Amino acid sequence: MREKLLWSIVALLAVMLVLAHAQTPAQSGSQVGRYQIVTVAGDSKEDAQAFKIDTVTGKTWGQAFDMSGGTKAIVWAVIPDHAAPK
Repeated sequence: MREKLLWSIVALLAVMLVLAHAQTPAQSGSQVGRYQIVTVAGDSKEDAQAFKIDTVTGKTWGQAFDMSGGTKAIVWAVIPDHAAPK
């Protein structure tokens, strides 16, 4: 009976160890890139929106549609910085 209990505890600890190891993030050695894409879910009246952020300069772009060529093209439009309120 004791031997069965001991092996059950060993098996349970092994499963817990495997599960704990599976939850640790993979170490790829790479860093976060300079440009980050952030999406915001839309609702029934709007499509989802996407933003591109330059993590070095802080410059931000929003995804927009260009209709100048007669067709609907997706472009990145610069979001201007605004002065802080006085």
